[in-house]
Amino acid sequence: MPKKGTKKPRKIRSIEEFLEVFPELTDFIVDGTEQPRGQPKVKKVKTPSQKPVGRPKDKKRYYRVKKGTHTLKVQVAVTPQGEIMHLSATASGRVHDMKLLRKSRLVKHVHPGVRLWGDRGYTGLDKIYPEHETIVPKKRPKGGDLTTEERELNRQISKVRIAAENAICRMKKFRSCKEFFRNRDKHHGLIWGCVAGLVNLRWKAQQQTQMA
Repeated sequence: MPKKGTKKPRKIRSIEEFLEVFPELTDFIVDGTEQPRGQPKVKKVKTPSQKPVGRPKDKKRYYRVKKGTHTLKVQVAVTPQGEIMHLSATASGRVHDMKLLRKSRLVKHVHPGVRLWGDRGYTGLDKIYPEHETIVPKKRPKGGDLTTEERELNRQISKVRIAAENAICRMKKFRSCKEFFRNRDKHHGLIWGCVAGLVNLRWKAQQQTQMA
């Protein structure tokens, strides 16, 4: 139970509430990130604390071939200035970025005038959300190559998207978001939410210092 005098985290349930919290938002960037789950393998167990426990029972669900281990995934939405505005619920590492975005219902709470930015994992975003302007890097066609203009456009998109990657990097300076997650899965979102709040506090302090 929260203590008296403390405010509960606000849940945005409509476009009107979203505009109240982010009145000047015109763009936001989405990106997914993963964290290893369980404990790393230990060849020789010297102390009880080094015992490799916490392996998921449903290994196939959590195993990520690209990472070579079991992972948990969370999606981060960031403003172009670097402020973290949304975290999705935790999912297994095998969940596709696009599926995680739809499941989070984030876009349904965003004003249609706001632009959505994503990496190549969000290709096809314009078909799912035609009411929004979506900006995603161009994929190289099979058996072909990108034109000079398309490569330059991708570079310009990357310059905007770097804000999301930098925000995730700041979060992963905390060991609880970077190293193997040994806690229960249901606590993963809570921990990441706390870290996001701390990162935003530091970000706002830096912005105020620059403006002073």
